[in-house]
Amino acid sequence: MFAVGQIVCLRADPSRQGPVIKVLTPAAGRARYRVFHSPDEQRDYEDTQLQCAEAASTTDRITQAIRDGEWLKPDEFRARLTAARLSHSLTDSLYALHAARIKFIPFQFKPLLRLMRSDRPRLLIADEVGVGKTIEAGLILKELQSRQKVENVLIVCPKALVTKWRADNATIR
Repeated sequence: MFAVGQIVCLRADPSRQGPVIKVLTPAAGRARYRVFHSPDEQRDYEDTQLQCAEAASTTDRITQAIRDGEWLKPDEFRARLTAARLSHSLTDSLYALHAARIKFIPFQFKPLLRLMRSDRPRLLIADEVGVGKTIEAGLILKELQSRQKVENVLIVCPKALVTKWRADNATIR
C-alpha cells in the first residue's frame, strides 16, 4: 500500500507525519511500515493506522470548508440527498413492505435493510427464539424476488417449517 519514501500520517493524528523508511514483514496478514518522525523517533505501524499525507490534507481542507460555512445548508443538503435517493430507488425503497401479507414489527426489517445496503449481500439470521426469524427471512426473500429473478436460496430451518417454506415459495427450487 505504501512505498519507501512516501509521506504518510497517522489516521488518529494527521499532524504526526513522516516518510516510510522501511516496509516490514507483515504480521497477522497486515502490512507494516516503519515511519521516520525525527532522528530520535522511528515507529512501526500497521497499514490501517496510516494514510497518505496528501489524503489527510484533503480531509483537513474539507473540515476547514465546513467550519467556514462553504458547504450547503442542512435543509438544502437533505433535499438534494432525498432527490438522489429517489433517483436510485432500488436502495432506499422496500417493496416487501407492502407485498407482505403478515403483521410485522418494524425491527424485523433491520436484516433486510442491512442486506440491501451491503456491498457483498450475504446474511445469517440467528436471532433469539420468537423474535421472528421466519418473518425476517420471508421479507428478505420477497424483496429479492421483487427486484430480480431469484435462482438459489438456502433456508436452514426446523423440519416443521420445511413444508411451509416450500408451499409459500413454490416457484423457487
